[in-house]
Amino acid sequence: MPAVAAPAPAATSRGPLVPVIAAVPAPPSTSSSAAAPVPPVARESARPSEDPSPEENELRALEDEALRQIDVVPILRAAGIDVQALQARPDGNDLMRHVAADELLTRSMMRDRFANTIYPHGYPRDQIMDDARGMSNRMVAALSREARIALLQTALADGSSAEPEPTFYGPDSGRVFAEGDAGDSAPQ
Repeated sequence: MPAVAAPAPAATSRGPLVPVIAAVPAPPSTSSSAAAPVPPVARESARPSEDPSPEENELRALEDEALRQIDVVPILRAAGIDVQALQARPDGNDLMRHVAADELLTRSMMRDRFANTIYPHGYPRDQIMDDARGMSNRMVAALSREARIALLQTALADGSSAEPEPTFYGPDSGRVFAEGDAGDSAPQ
């Protein structure tokens, strides 16, 4: 299932959002006055005449919990999506749940990456966040339903839905980012 990127409280650049709604352009660097219309959705659930499977019910319950922890309105607005139009759609709540779950999983994966990495003093924070979010988005998009359920359970049990932050060495550590290294990828 596709992943979603979320804006941080501070103005930082983000990678492109790829929600279940459809491919949406990256959030604009400046606010736009008109929200983009909500594109059509390809449903992947059971046929309308069938009852949802126990797995689908479990996933829906986990996504509901994620929606209670993640505010999806800024995420959708940053993507240029008209939130009121989305909420008015019959599948709007399903989409909002999915976006919230994607964001919770993305933040959880970013947190795991940051727990094992200390960046040199002066390394560009925006680059770190963009790289970590992009990698996490791709991982979330590749999850099977079973893996998504398992990881959502873990992320919800962790209880942290805040935007993760990278750790940097101190300025006197001797581990300082050289300006000419800007094209190199971050240390692992």
